[in-house]
Amino acid sequence: MARTRKDMAGTWTTIGLKSNMKEFFDMITDSIGLAVKQTDQVNMLIQTIYQQFQNQHGLANTRPRLFSLAKYKRDLERLYHEAEAYRKSPVTTMTEQSFVVKKFFISMVSHARNTFFQAHQDASSWGKAAMSPLVARIKDHKSQMEKRLDSLRKINESRDTLKSKISELEEAANKLDNQLNELNTLMETLMRPLEPAPGEALSQASQVA
Repeated sequence: MARTRKDMAGTWTTIGLKSNMKEFFDMITDSIGLAVKQTDQVNMLIQTIYQQFQNQHGLANTRPRLFSLAKYKRDLERLYHEAEAYRKSPVTTMTEQSFVVKKFFISMVSHARNTFFQAHQDASSWGKAAMSPLVARIKDHKSQMEKRLDSLRKINESRDTLKSKISELEEAANKLDNQLNELNTLMETLMRPLEPAPGEALSQASQVA
């Protein structure tokens, strides 16, 4: 814009002005064309990234929001035709050069600038959010995995607790077995007939005789 204004201000002929107008719109047409190609490449890259994550991690049904410059390209094409009509108009040829420059910048160049500015703003916003669906899906997947892991940890802790309780019960059962054996031994001892003392044995024998 600055270069075009400078060139037009230094031009003394209407032909020169019209040439500057054409050069300006040829330049922005090339710029938007290059931007469209770059956008297509970025869109393909984004789609490839999403597809790889789907294949590797099973994150199905996650689609990226692609970016398009189509509406800006159409807007600039329409503006280009308006500029061409203004440039080729006989009225422009007969109009004072300073007025031609002023009108060209106010009605056309400023519009082109606003279009590029808006395209840049939208592209920047899209760039920041292009991975959002995939990031959100990965975070959700991570959250689910963490919940499953937590459940498994709790199950494992329950198993450890159960094993500990079983060991305690087995130890208590062994103690009870030992105590039971001791009681059985005592009972057998108590139930066994008492053997007579030596003196008592002789007395009993004489009585029988």
